[in-house]
Amino acid sequence: MEDHIIMERAGGLWTLRLNRPERLNAMSKRFLELFDSEINSFLTDRKARVLLITGTGRAFCAGVDVGELEPPDPARTLANMRKCHSRIKAMRASGKLIVTGVNGLAVGGGFGLAMLGDVILASENAYFKGGFLSIGIAADYGLGFTLPRAVGSARAAEILLSDRRVQAAEALDMGMVGRVIPVNGFTEDVRAFSARLAELPFGAQLMKRQLRFGEKEELERFLDFEAQCQIECFQSRDYLEGINAFMDKRSPRFTNA
Repeated sequence: MEDHIIMERAGGLWTLRLNRPERLNAMSKRFLELFDSEINSFLTDRKARVLLITGTGRAFCAGVDVGELEPPDPARTLANMRKCHSRIKAMRASGKLIVTGVNGLAVGGGFGLAMLGDVILASENAYFKGGFLSIGIAADYGLGFTLPRAVGSARAAEILLSDRRVQAAEALDMGMVGRVIPVNGFTEDVRAFSARLAELPFGAQLMKRQLRFGEKEELERFLDFEAQCQIECFQSRDYLEGINAFMDKRSPRFTNA
């Protein structure tokens, strides 16, 4: 079995490829273990300067692998959320640059991961979708923090509450992504762009910190609140109905409880 994560190193540029194309690069337990390990390696390697995150196949990331979800347990949920949040905070706090190359669909946690990029590049055929409400939960992976800061609170609310797709062209118009790139040559173009960033002077790290100035304490408070929201969601009847409906391939019948 191939690893769910592939890391390629070329000087200061590291490319992390999400590699579960048969599952639309959904986040399995193995996936998350490898992802955490590779992110830590990148952040602690003195020679690593830029991380490009992209996907294999037609998806960037479809979010959590629903087939691996376990029965609700508040303590386990809190532990998992804290581990995820440690990863998010480290990525945001580091002066090293992170590029997300969204090569296809980015749904749920995959949408959240895409929005963690300091620069977000999207393929013409990419789209973004919350998907959280379809299984009865609130947004996670920091999306309730990053999305309003990119597109404004009104647009973020419309996108997440309507649970609609946002195509790449619209994402560019509203400031969700920095650039849209043709499908043909997408991989080469995002790698070339990221390689140029890896050649920038030390001032680029300080520039990232300028752009993130004052965020740390606010992000920490938000992520604590996000974890509490998910604990409450996972204990609800609507969550169980959402998961059952997903597995049965039918529309959920929520009761707002």
